[in-house]
Amino acid sequence: MNLETSQTIFVGPYLNEESAMQFNVDYNDFNVGLTTIPIDFHVCTEHCKKKMMQSDEEPTCLIDFWMVEILKAHNEQNLTAYTNRELGGYLFDFLFASQDASTSSLLWAVALLDTHPTILEKVRTEVARFWKPKSHDEPLTGEMLREMKYVEAVALEVLRFKPPEFQLTDDYVIPKGTIVFPSINDSCLQGFPEAEKFDPDRFMEERQEDRFYKKNFLVFGTGPHACLGQKYAINHLMLFIAIFTALVGFKRHKKSDCDD
Repeated sequence: MNLETSQTIFVGPYLNEESAMQFNVDYNDFNVGLTTIPIDFHVCTEHCKKKMMQSDEEPTCLIDFWMVEILKAHNEQNLTAYTNRELGGYLFDFLFASQDASTSSLLWAVALLDTHPTILEKVRTEVARFWKPKSHDEPLTGEMLREMKYVEAVALEVLRFKPPEFQLTDDYVIPKGTIVFPSINDSCLQGFPEAEKFDPDRFMEERQEDRFYKKNFLVFGTGPHACLGQKYAINHLMLFIAIFTALVGFKRHKKSDCDD
């Protein structure tokens, strides 16, 4: 049903019945192959449900908060409860949906900060104003992170400058039978002044290019189909940048084509 809905929304009448059926088969094969990994996430949800129902413990992770809301809706609105296996399936999706994209962003953050030492120094200076890990054991909190406006700008510019996707070169030949999705890379390089330049200041309050060119910043999609995990992804990238730059002195050993 989800595939048919997506096909109708994105492709409309331009995908014939035979192609649509083949896409369904290919996509199902991909999912079956991935979900054969023996990870029993439904066991996690079963334990979580028991803990939230039988104790007064405060939620400590996303699935705890999620379970609290599910149980509340079930009790107050008499909604049908999800099975543990259904919840485990959703948890599987959440965990694996972010792996490739987040890893790409973390790696590009390190690469871009290494090649832009002035920006790296500004990041370290801002982080030091709010968090000094070597002087005491205070953790870096969400409140501190929200004050790091330049770190946030760097995270957004990493995502704009190197969106998490595989970019084709002029001489790359796509293997026969490969499923190809539209690219968001070009949209992130359109509209923005000096779009080919890595410039976090474009996201600062003085310039507000994220507002002026909002329709071009499509890393997380837009509208009702925007990525549900975008706030988590940005906070995750900000936290990594703040901690990594504060604790690690680094220098990359690059090959001539390592950033292509």
